Amino acid sequence: MTHLKQKSFTLIELLVTIAIIAILAGLLLPSINNVLKKAKETNCISNLKQLGLACITYRDDWRDRMPAWTSDLYKSYLPSAKVYRCGMDTNPADREYKDWTAEPTPKFIEAYDRFGSVGKYGHLPNVKEHKDDPADKVAQVSYFYEFSDALCTWKNDGRSWAEVKYNQLRNERNEYPPHQRFRDALQYFPTVRCYWHLQKGKEEPMINVSWSGNIFRSVMEWEKGIL
Repeated sequence: MTHLKQKSFTLIELLVTIAIIAILAGLLLPSINNVLKKAKETNCISNLKQLGLACITYRDDWRDRMPAWTSDLYKSYLPSAKVYRCGMDTNPADREYKDWTAEPTPKFIEAYDRFGSVGKYGHLPNVKEHKDDPADKVAQVSYFYEFSDALCTWKNDGRSWAEVKYNQLRNERNEYPPHQRFRDALQYFPTVRCYWHLQKGKEEPMINVSWSGNIFRSVMEWEKGIL
């Protein structure tokens, strides 16, 4: 019986094959990353839409008042706690819940839905204390809430974030062009915001859900411009 001799790869051929695979992987990787990033962004937009709708429903039930914290919406207005988590959130999984940040740089941390946060009028967020907390509450919140009951350190005049924002809605005009009254542009007045999609080194694009419930993009200081 004649045995056919099986041809094996030479070292040169093997190295060339590996090099080609590496080049193809290098070409495909950015595309795969972009697809994954887009999928996470789409999921985040869905979360924000659900949060926006829940806020509108809450206002209908409570004489146009916003909840003290976004976590107050769970479970009466939002049945799933997963809505509170953005896929782009880079907080380490083992980070203590009280130290979880709602943006890459921990500014205005008093307004976060975190265990230990206390509102001006004594309202507490509806959140877990730690990962082993058995309570049926929200764990981590990736989103920044503009209408929280917390004292507003941005203004530092004794008002809560909600009081500052309601005053903007009722009485103030944007200091930036086109100097429109805030109450006349409710579709661009943010209630809940996601910082996790900001491009590195840039203050845009922020993804926001507005008082009216629509999604829009803006620079970080949203009064300066809509994208």
